[in-house]
Amino acid sequence: MPTSLVCNSLDILFPVITRIVNISLSTSYFPSDWKKAILKPLLKKVGADSAEYTNLRLVSNLQFISKVNERAVFDQLYVHMTISLMKQVMKQQTDLEGSKRIFDFLSQMALPVAVFISDRHRSIVKWIRECRKIITHIMIFGTLLNYQQVVES
Repeated sequence: MPTSLVCNSLDILFPVITRIVNISLSTSYFPSDWKKAILKPLLKKVGADSAEYTNLRLVSNLQFISKVNERAVFDQLYVHMTISLMKQVMKQQTDLEGSKRIFDFLSQMALPVAVFISDRHRSIVKWIRECRKIITHIMIFGTLLNYQQVVES
């Protein structure tokens, strides 16, 4: 079905297109017909010889529903990945701020910190290297311990 016809009838077709896309996504099925494109050769330059293949470029047109489905997948993945990344960044920032508060509290109590054990948050490691240079840092990777001496030479 031509895209212009779909666009002109969108108010009628919208519920049907939505149902088709939702079924495709929920069943993880992408029909093979949606993968087929119509190839249209176009001249690269006006007035060029159309019999010469080198003067042509192929333009592929996928079905409208295929493009709509692809966009729905992109939109859902984009939102999911953006939210996940934001949560991860916020957690790391919270962990770093929490570590800073712990160090400040221990300093106020005149309790020196010689060894700090954490998981592998890069922001914490960087902060310890830059601001707490005399502390030994032990990073935990799963069940393994990786001993790192952070003392500057």
